[in-house]
Amino acid sequence: MRNHTKLRAFELADEVVVLVYQITKKFPKEEIYGLTAQIRRAAVSVASNIVEGCARKSEIEYIRFLEIAYGSLKEAGYQLKLSIRLGYTTEQLATVCYSKIMETEKVLCSLIKSMSSLPTKPTAYSLQPTASSTHPIPTEHNDPINAAILAISEDKIAGFHADPFSLIAEKSGQPLEVVLSRIRAMLEAGTIRRVRQTLIANNLAPGSLVAWRIPEGKLDAAFDFMFREDPFSGHVVTRSTDANIPGGAFKLWTTIKVPIGFSLQEHCELLQQKTGAEDFRLMPAKGIFALGVGHVRRKTSQPGDRADEPATMMMPSVVKLTNREWEILLELKREFLPEEIISFPWRQRAQKAGASEEEFLAIARSLEERKLLGRFSTFLEHVKPSATGVRVTRFNGLFHWAVPPGREAEAGAEIGRHDIMTHCYWREGGPEFYNVNMMGVAHGTDRTRLFEHKAAIDQHLQEAGIPLLYTNVFWGGRSEIKPSEISPIIYKEWWEKMHE
Repeated sequence: MRNHTKLRAFELADEVVVLVYQITKKFPKEEIYGLTAQIRRAAVSVASNIVEGCARKSEIEYIRFLEIAYGSLKEAGYQLKLSIRLGYTTEQLATVCYSKIMETEKVLCSLIKSMSSLPTKPTAYSLQPTASSTHPIPTEHNDPINAAILAISEDKIAGFHADPFSLIAEKSGQPLEVVLSRIRAMLEAGTIRRVRQTLIANNLAPGSLVAWRIPEGKLDAAFDFMFREDPFSGHVVTRSTDANIPGGAFKLWTTIKVPIGFSLQEHCELLQQKTGAEDFRLMPAKGIFALGVGHVRRKTSQPGDRADEPATMMMPSVVKLTNREWEILLELKREFLPEEIISFPWRQRAQKAGASEEEFLAIARSLEERKLLGRFSTFLEHVKPSATGVRVTRFNGLFHWAVPPGREAEAGAEIGRHDIMTHCYWREGGPEFYNVNMMGVAHGTDRTRLFEHKAAIDQHLQEAGIPLLYTNVFWGGRSEIKPSEISPIIYKEWWEKMHE
């Protein structure tokens, strides 16, 4: 007998049910026994069949119920798309739910494949055929070919490119067809969490890191609300510190972005009301020195490894877009499905945006010139283990430093040049956090090793003549990550829904 609550597939399926019920609340009343009932029944069937399968003693029966769950999931995905075409919901509102369905599909498909011994031909649950019955495509990040691809595809494809996968092939030294098949397979298996063109969202919408002080008994519910109910909250992480400071009571940390014309303060006040938070601290970025991922590449980083030159500080500067530019931008940022992992993928996106390829590429390049597009990236599932139990990282440290006022730009340039730092910002922590003004994030599989990396950075700052007034580490616990929504249209709809 298996414990379904320990399965990532069940966790995701449960989240799909909640999202489906929320969306269908606004379906027409005449559909209560029609599409509303059908899509709800399909969504509930996914989680229910996983539960029932786990309760069966036979492995064959277990697989059979997982396959039934997969079929119901595909059914719910179709019905969600149908509801958009019928005008019962908008594509913007359905995006979060459909992304969750796709993530569930990848994890569930990988689980079925890992349990099945008959991969000789595409089955009801196979999104892509395997290479052969005896040589399936490897999907773990530490496979040598996958590692070579990921070392490039995670964070080395800067800016916008008409054919990003060909560039990944060129830089990784792998044939294009190998790159395409491996990225597809890793995406289906859940090793890769998402593939997308990233945005420099700080230039599209005002944003902030937010620390929340929430009563212990309400922490889990607040976490779930931020992750599931607020599409404008991106990273949602519980954090703790060994230091006895007032800021230690702030155990929930989120990133939030709101479109131009809306207020971060009012947004957080609404979340405070909804979650029962006692207090929150807004910490917008005043300067950005490192913003990337590259977990596979960083596995070999040694303490003290750094670039030859100091990091350059980027200053957030919000840019206004036309309606047409927003339409193209929404297609640019949408996550790729496995079948979209092809050469020149933007041709299909141009069609969906109702644009010619020339117009689509011209607007995309204009957005890049205005520093609104980041990198083309494959995001690994680095928080949770893969279906076979392999982890990319285990520990997530939020490093805090206080340096003398006026030396933040200099300190950020020295911290951000270190290889281990995936993120580095100038943020004002305030008195609760002993007035830290530099923050950075590092990941690793060994906590002691991360301390060694931080010690090397501390020493480098001192050698550079930058005094350390205070330093600390907040360690990540429970964590969920999703791209923050930034559309003004979606924000207005969400705000009205929250005030119903």
